[in-house]
Amino acid sequence: MKRINNKGEARLKSWVLNPHEARVTITKIIIIDELTFRFVKNVRFRLMMSVCCPTYIDKPSRITIARDIYHLHVDERVKLK
Repeated sequence: MKRINNKGEARLKSWVLNPHEARVTITKIIIIDELTFRFVKNVRFRLMMSVCCPTYIDKPSRITIARDIYHLHVDERVKLK
């Protein structure tokens, strides 16, 4: 993964997949874009995930995404209180 610093120089940085962070990001994408929970079963989504994150074995199901959205909703509601 390349990072460009403020001097315009490219620096290489190692990258490690964080499965929890990936699931949270997928959940947020579904919420923001108002996608159906079935989106994670879409062939194009699976293809993109296999190319971008081939080590991401535990691709979420639509039930997992629904559960994650519920937990995110509960967390945000608690923050508002």
